[in-house]
Amino acid sequence: MKKWVATRRSELRQAPRPSDAPRVHAPGPDVDRILIVGDGPAVGWGTTSHSEALPGALARSITELTTRGADIDVIAEPEMTLASAESVLSGGKLWRYDVIVLTLGTTDAFDLYPVGDWRDRLESLVEFVAISAMPSTRVVVVAAESVGAQFAGPFVERADRQLAQFAEASAALSVQLPRLTVVTLAADSADYEQAAIEIGDAILDELNASRAESNDTTRGPAGQGAAEREQERQAALEETGILDTPADDRFDRIVTMARQLYGTSGAAFAVVDRDRVWHKSKSAGIPSEVPRDASFCSTTVMQRGVHVVPDLAADANAIGDSSVADDIGARFYAGYPIESPSGEQIGALCVFDGTPREADSFDDTLLRQLAQLIEAELRVKAIS
Repeated sequence: MKKWVATRRSELRQAPRPSDAPRVHAPGPDVDRILIVGDGPAVGWGTTSHSEALPGALARSITELTTRGADIDVIAEPEMTLASAESVLSGGKLWRYDVIVLTLGTTDAFDLYPVGDWRDRLESLVEFVAISAMPSTRVVVVAAESVGAQFAGPFVERADRQLAQFAEASAALSVQLPRLTVVTLAADSADYEQAAIEIGDAILDELNASRAESNDTTRGPAGQGAAEREQERQAALEETGILDTPADDRFDRIVTMARQLYGTSGAAFAVVDRDRVWHKSKSAGIPSEVPRDASFCSTTVMQRGVHVVPDLAADANAIGDSSVADDIGARFYAGYPIESPSGEQIGALCVFDGTPREADSFDDTLLRQLAQLIEAELRVKAIS
């Protein structure tokens, strides 16, 4: 059996699978964040991009159900095991995610991994997530009924029986662990759209529960205090090397695009430093920096999703110095957090105007998409 599996895996190395960046975005004003980890359907056999495979299909399915949008990252390896998955997750910032989806079992099934050890490993992984992720983060195990058509051959029936035992053990464990949910996937793992519909329907409640339990403050591991989160946020900002650098056409073009598309008098890409907000790119008439406690962007960077203030003069809850707004003639403000490559919120893309606007007339999905363009540029190492 091991010889046959080794031969089949060698052949599969020539099969199509995604080679693009392991992340997918679906439009929406405020996103659910999902991490897919595993072998099996996570690998994306038969496709050349993650958008065509399970991540893209799931992002579309989730967005259709919630209308919020979705950001999905994927860590997939054809030979990943439950044990190696825990090692992979230990190097990630799990607090970024509302739900972690595990599509594991194929490799362990062919290895005839003991079912009792599977259960213990899964329990250990969920406990690790409880420590490393947000208190609201959920773990979802996708239990497939078959190892998949790509492994068609003489030993599939035996491996499928092992998968069924893994699914039973996982389901029994989910009764004891509130964070854990098990989804049995009846669809062919190569039918990504149908699989995504099944997974999306099953995890919708988990996403909504996670969102209800989380808050709008900067994300961080369970038990981490505000001071520690701020320290990590500042370190991530400094790691980008963007502070106090000269003007950059890449960011200037995006800021100009934001101002023009929204028809506002001003726009800026603001970076929130220790005690100041520094503008990497800005419209004319905006100061290069302002005190942090005087900037509306310092509020945006501390929350989730878009921050819209229809009328700065009339909103008593708006945080920021009204004198700064007066100096630049601002009455309307909207901002979207900008994340560093490692996931911390380090700044905001904002637009503002001298005329108040109705909040429901503002296209916050577009602002998020423009913010993602800035994030894509931040992933480029060379900052001019």
